Amino acid sequence: MKSQGILLAILLIASGFVPLGLSDVNAQTLNNSNFGETKSHVVILFNDKVSQDKLELIKANGGEITRTYKIINGLAANLPAKAIQNLKNNPSVISIDPDVEFHAIELDADNRIGASQVWTPGTNQATGSGVRVAILDTGIDTDNVEFGSGRIIGCHSEMGSAEPTCEDLHGHGTHVAGIIGASGVDSAAKGVAYDVSYLIDKVLAKNGSGSLDGIIAGIDWAIANNAQVISMSLGTSAYSDQSAPNCDTWYPTMTSAVNNAITHGVTVVVAAGNSDISGVGLPACISNTIAVAAVNDNDSLASFSSIGGAVKDHGISAPGVNIYSSLPGNTYASWSGTSMATPVVTGSIALLLEDHPSMTPASIKNALFSTACTGSTAPSCPTGAVPNISYGYGRVDVLRALNSIISSPTPTAPGVPLNLSATPVSTSQINLSWSVPTSNGGSAITDYKIEYKQSSSDTWLLFSDGTSTTLSAAVTGLASGVSYDFRVSAVNVIGTGSPSNVATTQTAPSLQLSVSSITAQTIKLSSANKKIETTVIVNSGGNSISGASVSVKTTIQSKIFTGSGITDTFGKVVISLGPMKYPTGTPYESCTTNVSLAGYIFDGTQKCTSGKI
Repeated sequence: MKSQGILLAILLIASGFVPLGLSDVNAQTLNNSNFGETKSHVVILFNDKVSQDKLELIKANGGEITRTYKIINGLAANLPAKAIQNLKNNPSVISIDPDVEFHAIELDADNRIGASQVWTPGTNQATGSGVRVAILDTGIDTDNVEFGSGRIIGCHSEMGSAEPTCEDLHGHGTHVAGIIGASGVDSAAKGVAYDVSYLIDKVLAKNGSGSLDGIIAGIDWAIANNAQVISMSLGTSAYSDQSAPNCDTWYPTMTSAVNNAITHGVTVVVAAGNSDISGVGLPACISNTIAVAAVNDNDSLASFSSIGGAVKDHGISAPGVNIYSSLPGNTYASWSGTSMATPVVTGSIALLLEDHPSMTPASIKNALFSTACTGSTAPSCPTGAVPNISYGYGRVDVLRALNSIISSPTPTAPGVPLNLSATPVSTSQINLSWSVPTSNGGSAITDYKIEYKQSSSDTWLLFSDGTSTTLSAAVTGLASGVSYDFRVSAVNVIGTGSPSNVATTQTAPSLQLSVSSITAQTIKLSSANKKIETTVIVNSGGNSISGASVSVKTTIQSKIFTGSGITDTFGKVVISLGPMKYPTGTPYESCTTNVSLAGYIFDGTQKCTSGKI
């Protein structure tokens, strides 16, 4: 459950640090975060790209723009309280989020998760070589012997002039980086994927704290530098309790950043938090992340590890108690926390990606979650039924995950849809039907792509019918009496397969409508009032046509009366005009003006009849 107190309050919950009193932290943070008369730092999410007019909108409201993003349609700014309220009502603004703070959340684990076996030369060998891992944390000790020459391929800071380089002045980021990929100069500190390439963005200052603005900027930077995995051992105090599966709607700016990273093919791994029963913090509670809980040496849940619906929904656990790793100055120490468990999972993903670089975030999740150690697979994993709010899907086992991928053929694009047929149903619509391919490529078919072209053309066009796995479609908006070619391709997580056979057919031609007869008569309503009934019969090729719309006009002494109606099953329609007051014997003329029906073309011949009132 999200409470107002928790919304803006942040708790530093890192093992190795002196715990802070929650009430003290809440009181201070709330006082500093309330939107008062002074300007508050916020992150704004728009419904489309940040254009010049949006920049001008912020400035017109007294705002100072501090940062724009590429990963989301948004920016960070300092805004007065009144401006915040005004902008919330602007139709182009999706959300305005307060710039909350984030904090660092503080093996022999390599053998427990199977990493050391993965390193062994053979079919399964992987060390993370060439995989680009982005770590958003307190930075890194760039001169540390554990990271080797050339392995830090990008180094950046979101701290501005206060801490302009990525050098780690805290220690947390270096410890995390070591768990992921320390080379093993100290063999006890060897990382899970000891050959990875590092992309380091300092989003937490030397006091272990950062901002929403900076975290989003870090995701932005990681994507721009072609990261394959983003690791974030950071978070806020609890947002998502034991019943809530996610917090996707609570901070739309952060959710948008994570979701867009996933769209770019980047897996996002986040510490669940060290809040115990209080719940899972942001951003781990966002459903598209992998939320990581911590277990001890016995694979039992660590006493501090956050539990909640988000862990059950999209979480996994990993060793996170007394994890020995690198620190600045070529020193080492054992720390505990979900911060330590998170890089274990990140390193495991790097091992998978080395051998299978085409894996998507969804397929990585599936591989890790479906092979995790549970009570049903090993007595050493006392997880109970999974998924659950404590262990998620179980304790990560990268060896089993990699073996499962190897034992199952690597998915490919689907095969060719079979037996495509095309049937014209009108002058503008052709219905298609087909059969499933003989192979889905090892991954479920998620959509069928329909292409069409006029038979005389060489250019295929895509028919936009949304996402559907049905085996039929109605292609509309076609020209009448024209021959068209169609083909269909199946889609899965890997991509689009080869197209089906080409089916060719012609839309129905537009038939000619004509007025076969028109008559009119005067109907006396009273001594003074009369009406004129005009009867029109419509046909096509000698056949009566029902449902045609007919318009007529009647002219009396230069005055024009108009009316319309729909033909019945006999092609007839009677259109009444009146009442009208004219002397008996006054001449009139009634004429058709238009006849129309979908799929037909009116021959344009107007027919008239005349009479006297």
